[in-house]
Amino acid sequence: MKGRKEVKARNSIVLFCMCLLIFSLGCEKEKSQESSGEETADEETFKVSEAVIEPLPLLEEDFLFESSHGWLNDDTIIFSANKDNEYYLYSYNVSTEKKEVIYQTNKIIAEASISPNGHFILLYTFEDDDQAFIHILTAEGEEQYTMSVPSREIAYSWNPRTETKLVLNLFLEDWTYRTFILDFEKEAMEEMEEMELSQPFAKWYTEDEFIYIQLDEEGPETAGTLITESVQGHSISAMLENVITFNSGENVLVAAQIVDEHLLEYVFMIDGNEKNRYAVEWSMADMMGMNPEYALNEERHFFYTFILDGQVNQLVMYNYETDEQQLIMEDLEMAPIAVSPNGKRILYGYSLENLIEVSVE
Repeated sequence: MKGRKEVKARNSIVLFCMCLLIFSLGCEKEKSQESSGEETADEETFKVSEAVIEPLPLLEEDFLFESSHGWLNDDTIIFSANKDNEYYLYSYNVSTEKKEVIYQTNKIIAEASISPNGHFILLYTFEDDDQAFIHILTAEGEEQYTMSVPSREIAYSWNPRTETKLVLNLFLEDWTYRTFILDFEKEAMEEMEEMELSQPFAKWYTEDEFIYIQLDEEGPETAGTLITESVQGHSISAMLENVITFNSGENVLVAAQIVDEHLLEYVFMIDGNEKNRYAVEWSMADMMGMNPEYALNEERHFFYTFILDGQVNQLVMYNYETDEQQLIMEDLEMAPIAVSPNGKRILYGYSLENLIEVSVE
């Protein structure tokens, strides 16, 4: 009798635990669905209600701020500064205002660039006219790879699908150039794969193709034909004409195409097919060879740029999926911008020295 009671009690405990587990899993599923629903709703109802601009509070006594360089995540940027011939790369949390030195060197920091997913930083430094260095850092500033290069000018593009790879152009003293595929998991410059491309400013398009502008001899001196070329160089094809600038992301390509001297169209392409076009007024004469400033946020399907409204520049946000435009701020000089992954913060200025906080409904 006693044995049956013990068995019955154990069975009751097991049954209770199973019910508790099922209930817990159900709650987690519901919570996950609610969270996913909130994220989806947030994407669908991203309506700008207000935007405020303030200088970044980055200056310290005896330190000279040089430039911000973009977003590691929604809250954190990196910037460079120098003091007494020492050069520093900082991370800065715009929410907590916490600064931290993540890299220090006695070489001049010429450029810093964050990889597409924010995992790595390319740092370009030099000591004199004859020697420059490329460093690959983690987001925390740990050096993963470094090499010396015989160049004081470089052009590069991160592979948006494989973050350990870049296409790298080294400009020599006579302004000839050499193009390499740099995979910084390899250990030596001699192991880089050299490419022969007809233009030095190629970017990744797909895992097997590069994309660049081939300048047109008979068109505007700043415009050309957008060309794709296979990594092996066996296949070359034209995509768009009269293009002055472009950006190739992981899933979308945007190209600025001249329609006439007063109209510019941004063409958005996905998998080689045109998705949308966004027309803006512009003045070829007033631009004087400068490219328009813009930023692409693939996570939100947002495109940010400046448009002219009468005599006033406006910073606007265009959704290339829904074909909707929203005003962010008025009366801003056209200058470089860098957008956080969630689209709610924008670095602005010639040194990205200002922060625009965007409030949404």
